[in-house]
Amino acid sequence: SKIHDDPDDIEDQALLLAEQARDAKSVESKTDILQRAVDALMSLQPATLPSESDEMSTEEREMRRRSARARINIWGSLIKVAMDAKQISMVHRLAKNVVDTVGWDLIKDKDIILLQADVNLLDGLASFDILRSRGEPVIPPNEINTQVTISAGSTEELQNNTIAAFVRAMHLGASVGEDWVVMNAAANVWNNYLDAFTAHRYA
Repeated sequence: SKIHDDPDDIEDQALLLAEQARDAKSVESKTDILQRAVDALMSLQPATLPSESDEMSTEEREMRRRSARARINIWGSLIKVAMDAKQISMVHRLAKNVVDTVGWDLIKDKDIILLQADVNLLDGLASFDILRSRGEPVIPPNEINTQVTISAGSTEELQNNTIAAFVRAMHLGASVGEDWVVMNAAANVWNNYLDAFTAHRYA
C-alpha cells in the first residue's frame, strides 16, 4: 500500500522505521534507522492523556486515550529494538517517553501499564550497563528517588535509576496483579547489586 511505500503519517513512518531497524543486519544500520524514527516522533507534539480537569466530551477523551496508546506503543517498540542493538544510552534517553505518562485505566490499559513496567526494566538494565561501561562501581544509593527525571546521564542519576527503575516496575506490576513483574524486577536488583552486597559497599 502507499503508506508502506511512502508513508505520509509520521507515526506510521516511525513504526515502519522501527520494523526496518529490527530487521537490519548490522548494529550501525539499526542505530541509524532508529535515530530517524526517533527524530520523526520527536517532531510531533506529545500525545498525552487528558486530565480530570480537561473539559471535553467522552468521545474526545477516548480519542486522546487511543492516540496516547498508539504513541506509547511506538516508543516501546523503538526502545526494545534499541536494547536488542545494545544502544543502552538510547534506551535510557528514550525511556521517559513511555514511563512518565500516568493515569492509565488498570483494566482497559493493562497492556500499556505492563509495557511501562517492561521499559522500566530495560531502563534499569541500561543504566547499570552504562555505569559499568564507564568503569563506575554500581552502588546502592542511600535514598531512592522513584520520580522519573530528565535522563541526564550523570553518574548520580544513573546510580539512582539503576534501582529506581526496578522499583517503578514493581509498583506497576503490582497495580495490575502481575506478580511475575515484581519478582523479575527484584531478581534484577539482586543480580545488579550482588557484587556490592558481597563487598559490603554502600553509598
